[in-house]
Amino acid sequence: NHPYHDKRNYKRIDIRLEANYEQADIALSTPGFDMPMACTIIDIGAGGAYLLAKEHMNVGAQLYVKFHLPNHHYEIEVLARIIERKQHIHQKLYGMRLSFIALTSGEKQAIDDYVQSVTLPEHIRKGLDAL
Repeated sequence: NHPYHDKRNYKRIDIRLEANYEQADIALSTPGFDMPMACTIIDIGAGGAYLLAKEHMNVGAQLYVKFHLPNHHYEIEVLARIIERKQHIHQKLYGMRLSFIALTSGEKQAIDDYVQSVTLPEHIRKGLDAL
């Protein structure tokens, strides 16, 4: 069992989403995503995500993360805090578990709706897609 499993309020799913992030202190000094860094989100839920990136950042650091959910028409930009970090030596990447700390209720609902939709049994998903 993962140590964060019991603390989660929202279901998470494995996924592969290309995303961008920027450290919050950099973003505050230069508004907007002036220096975005590429990353890949490999699991997500309405409460947080796990991403892989080439840059090393410390636990506790805050990031702005931007991504599109599949089948959603708008981009989500969220403030998150790194709550765990691992180095994946064979891939020369860092894995970072994030807790979302500034997410609108609409964005939270969009993420949770997406997670719930892909975890439904296939025959129910197909019925919903037809609506």
